[in-house]
Amino acid sequence: MGGLRKSLVEAIARVLAAVAVASVPLASSAAETKVEQVLFDGYTREYVISAPTSGGQFSTILALHGTFLNAQKTMKSIGLEPLVDRGPVAVVYPNALAAQWNDGRPAAAVLAGDDVAFIRSLIRHLVGSGISDSRRVYVTGFSSGGMMALRLVCEAPELIAATAAISASFPVEVAAGCRPPRSTPVLLMNGTADPIVPYAGGAVVFGGGQVISTDQTIDLMRAVNRCDESPSYSALPDIDREDGSHVIVASWTKCASNAPVVLYRIDGGGHRIPSHREDWPIADVLLGKMNHDFDAAYALWSFFKDKTR
Repeated sequence: MGGLRKSLVEAIARVLAAVAVASVPLASSAAETKVEQVLFDGYTREYVISAPTSGGQFSTILALHGTFLNAQKTMKSIGLEPLVDRGPVAVVYPNALAAQWNDGRPAAAVLAGDDVAFIRSLIRHLVGSGISDSRRVYVTGFSSGGMMALRLVCEAPELIAATAAISASFPVEVAAGCRPPRSTPVLLMNGTADPIVPYAGGAVVFGGGQVISTDQTIDLMRAVNRCDESPSYSALPDIDREDGSHVIVASWTKCASNAPVVLYRIDGGGHRIPSHREDWPIADVLLGKMNHDFDAAYALWSFFKDKTR
């Protein structure tokens, strides 16, 4: 069983990497892309920054990779680079230690450092360097990166104007202690047929700890943001009827904190970043279906762009 488990983990890693590499091109001449390093807690931490060549203090999205991935692969897979070309937006892709964020699950803490403190330090560095507008810093992430983004809602809300998590829910341990002093607008994009991070909650595959369900994650954020119980619903046009999924958007906007909570429920969707781009068929076997009805990157920016801290 140990050999089979290792083989499956390696197969998923290869699929995630291949899906990332086979997607969008790097930034165009309208943007400058650099690999930079900062020293934090005795480690040299690396990040990729993509920003308009015009210079200035930009709205900034931190995009956190999933387990087995890294900054460069996430730059290609999440689809945010066209936003940089259009401007004025900068995107920063940090690298975790050992390709795993300390997102609050006990198993992740063994591999990673104090990533809440690292992200705090990185945001302050970006603001202090004149790159980021301190009132317009946003965080998104996929899988473990999404869990890390949710942890920041609980532990560093004073630095973040809004958060979005893809294929992620709260780790059980983070949810139990999540009592932030301020509210944060939150968006989730989760597939109901995710084989890696279960929509209904429970065990993340390969000993990855436990998460609460998507519905419980939404309920927790509604309570923190003091939102009414009744959402508004809309269905996205089912543009690709062959992708095995469709999208319902539930929005809680009547919130005493003025911090809305939004869920893109991808019925039939897997552990994937929704996109119009071409899919890699073998990924469906290991990760589940990719929804092609919308691009996650543009939905994220539509949610982020009018939020300020």
